[in-house]
Amino acid sequence: MINLYNKFDKIDASINRWLVRYSVILLRISMGAVFFGFGVLKFFPNVSPAQSIATHTLSVISFGLLPASVSIVFVASLECAIGLCFLTGKFLRIAVWLLLFELIGILSPLVLLPGELFTGPFHAPNLLGQYVLKDVILAGAGMVIAANLRKASLSTKYEVERERLSTSGHQMREEADPLTQPVPMPGLLKNRVIPSDDMARTILSDARENKSVSKRTISRERGA
Repeated sequence: MINLYNKFDKIDASINRWLVRYSVILLRISMGAVFFGFGVLKFFPNVSPAQSIATHTLSVISFGLLPASVSIVFVASLECAIGLCFLTGKFLRIAVWLLLFELIGILSPLVLLPGELFTGPFHAPNLLGQYVLKDVILAGAGMVIAANLRKASLSTKYEVERERLSTSGHQMREEADPLTQPVPMPGLLKNRVIPSDDMARTILSDARENKSVSKRTISRERGA
């Protein structure tokens, strides 16, 4: 039983790691496919089920100054632009701001046109109302994408800065370490620069020679 639980826990951990790594990317791609697909439908008259509510909403917002033929093309172009950005992963920051304005327009019928959305028994939402209400999910998905977009940007900047500091710190340690620098030697080696790898052997050789000279001097003094 314990082994079975451990296997399940490993599988669950693997799935969780995969979701952490790829779930937001899949969410972005699916959002792009939805917006691009619905945007393309709006270019064809009477094909999109949201055409009437979209044109009516923009007419109310623009105080009747925007014709229906222009407003539906505007909405279709906006949705296709958002969809392409999400699908390709390019210009995502611009796409997020466009999505904000798009969602304001999508959800505004809940406030501007409630009489067309809640015509069911006991003011329950009709099919069109449910179509609009489900866009709340798109709003939440857009928030997740926007939050992770900023997080990814900060993470990338952090990694670059950490790499830069690590490189500069390593160089500073090398410059501060006397064993990694050429060392000038006094006496006969005054004009030579000895590499750090030979420095220890040279000092040891000089010390042995000085010790030998000292021993000979002491022996002569005793003999005298």
